[in-house]
Amino acid sequence: TVANLITQPALRQMGAVMHSYPVLVTNKGKLSYNTTDKVMESTNREDYILFGTTQGLLHVVDANTGVEKFAFVPNEM
Repeated sequence: TVANLITQPALRQMGAVMHSYPVLVTNKGKLSYNTTDKVMESTNREDYILFGTTQGLLHVVDANTGVEKFAFVPNEM
């Protein structure tokens, strides 16, 4: 019955990512040049992974924690 559905935990499943190439998106960060090692270094980065699923959603996930930030349905892919 409908009353029993309210007491059940939500079932959330993600679609397959079979043909989706993940994209790394860096929202912010600071670059500096290490003169001793002669390399660029980055600090305070906010990295996210963007990928599509077979449900038609684009997901944005925190690259460090794996926590989904949001998902949306684009008009066109």
